[in-house]
Amino acid sequence: MPFKCSVPACRGNYDEENKVSVFGYPIDEDLRKKWLLAIPRKNFTITKNSKICERHFKDDEVIYRTTLYIEKTGETISAQLKTPRLKENAVPSIFPDCPSSKSSIKKNPSKKKQRLKNASIELSVIESLNSKQSPSSKSSIKKKLSKKKQRLKNVPIKISSIESLNSKQNYDSKTTFTNFNELKKCIKDHSFSSFWTVIEKNEHMLFIHLSVNNGIPSITYAVSIDSDLFLNASFMEQRILKCKQFPLPITVDNINQVFDILDYFEKDSSDGLSSFVNIKKEYY
Repeated sequence: MPFKCSVPACRGNYDEENKVSVFGYPIDEDLRKKWLLAIPRKNFTITKNSKICERHFKDDEVIYRTTLYIEKTGETISAQLKTPRLKENAVPSIFPDCPSSKSSIKKNPSKKKQRLKNASIELSVIESLNSKQSPSSKSSIKKKLSKKKQRLKNVPIKISSIESLNSKQNYDSKTTFTNFNELKKCIKDHSFSSFWTVIEKNEHMLFIHLSVNNGIPSITYAVSIDSDLFLNASFMEQRILKCKQFPLPITVDNINQVFDILDYFEKDSSDGLSSFVNIKKEYY
């Protein structure tokens, strides 16, 4: 079965009428980030099966044919490639049917606050003038005053929503990740229980719990996250196939998912064979 395109709303390879060539995400981290920024898909986690089809690249970025020069005859032969290739540093840029998932804030919150301050001053001036005007002119000023008050009433709500959005974006940037480098940064920015020893080894982030029985050290629990963000776990070198209601391995994209799994193992941890049997029954 051909790989399907991972771009939202694209039907590449979803049926016989949409047969296309697809390309895997680049290994180069910088180029991979450019792809992720270009694709309008929020919080997307890349896996080994994630692909993007040819429809999202410019014609001159996809190589469909190759040429071969035969020195003996002086001929140049052109042949179609069985599998099209991308030119070096090609970045997807064509998304005709794709809804944008990137929200933008048109106005800076600080400017909103300044507008609020200016409006308050203007309101004070109008009220001062109103007290000195004749009855005929007071009616006109009263209408302006009413409009100003309504504007002032609405402005704090807008500021509050923008500040709330900024707060959420800051929180997401510290807790979510879409690739292994972002995972490493996320782990570095958080503190973990002393129950766990955190190690990076061979493109894996390892969370290990060491125990000592009769002077002999052993690894009781081990949790690993690989470069594709797949999380696996083991107990006493026995693979754990299920944690809570989730089968393992599981793809993670948020540090809170990792904390939940680590906390679950830590709470249920104890030494001894009977404990291993209970945990084995519960997790498998």
